[in-house]
Amino acid sequence: MKKYVLLSVVIIAMLASCKKDKNNEQQSLTSNTNDITAAITVTHATTIKGTAPASTGGTEIQLDTAKNNQVIEAYKGSYAIIHPTVSNGSVAGYYLTINGADSYFKIDFSPAASAVHAKKRHFFNNHPNNNGHTASRPAIDSSGYSDSVIIIKLPDNIAPGKYCITYRAYDWYGHISNTITTCVVVETLGDGSNGSEFNGTWKLSGYKFLDSTHNDKDTSWKYDVYDSIRHDQYYDTLYCLNDQLTGYCPSHTCDIISSFYSSYYWNNKADVTFSPNGAWLSESEDVNKYIDYQASTCSNPVYRKDIDNHTDIGGWSYNTATKKMIVIYTDSSTVIPSTEADEYQVTEKTATKFILQTHDENNRVDGYVEFSSIFQNPKIL
Repeated sequence: MKKYVLLSVVIIAMLASCKKDKNNEQQSLTSNTNDITAAITVTHATTIKGTAPASTGGTEIQLDTAKNNQVIEAYKGSYAIIHPTVSNGSVAGYYLTINGADSYFKIDFSPAASAVHAKKRHFFNNHPNNNGHTASRPAIDSSGYSDSVIIIKLPDNIAPGKYCITYRAYDWYGHISNTITTCVVVETLGDGSNGSEFNGTWKLSGYKFLDSTHNDKDTSWKYDVYDSIRHDQYYDTLYCLNDQLTGYCPSHTCDIISSFYSSYYWNNKADVTFSPNGAWLSESEDVNKYIDYQASTCSNPVYRKDIDNHTDIGGWSYNTATKKMIVIYTDSSTVIPSTEADEYQVTEKTATKFILQTHDENNRVDGYVEFSSIFQNPKIL
């Protein structure tokens, strides 16, 4: 649900005749909710003058009242992510208002919902799954996360304080839910060091999985990410037919060839760069080597090789208090490019590595991935 330049730099145009300094501009955002409405960006939303449509009542679509009066933390120049919980109905979007403003946002999820998603391949996803094969799902699956959250990009010059909003969900039939209020507490970045320890380029270096449902799951750390021999081998049954390798034996009497793997898969590259200006870059190169049946004999397999290079560009932020990292990027592998939002718990951070939790499709912790430092000198993207 987004793409190619989520840099966390908001350029505030200032007219010379206004003669306002930067501090006055920040103060105006604090005291005037209309200025705040104009300064923030809400993903998938358009701004509409007037009052947001009221609830239609009924039970066709309802939001969980347990989320009412929730308080979330965010930093200026970063993202505030709200996770509504739908207790009944299907959400087509939300009406969102900053309390006191004379305009509202209409968030429309229909473009994202209609997009045909291909495999998502960005750096936090590009790790082997429980069977040793590379996983291409996000740590928080977009079908249950990105298409249903509210993503707010805060301007760099917003002053610290509490900003409360109200939102209501709507469905495709015109029903509007009950109202939920959430307050966003914007913290100061202080000396600007919040998350600065991540600045630089890192490479995927290891992974492990938790033994939750599969008794045969290997829970030890693995460091064979870039090993073309050990990392990921597939064995499909191979047959010998007229001295040619084949994956199908019509007579069911062919000799089975068990001395060759049918394909290999490994990573050549899985890097991520965190920029001090809030920009984020993921670069990966995956190799798939597989048997060319036409060119192979029963004693001499010939392999073909496919190389897949993938780049994602987006934005990132990190909360040092909660140790939560948010990555916002555009998935261009869809029919309609869509903005994706993933949130990760950082479980360990040193000068040379960091470790993140990964989750299954039900948002249950299922493992960890490790990244090691390549270049720690800050790079501006």
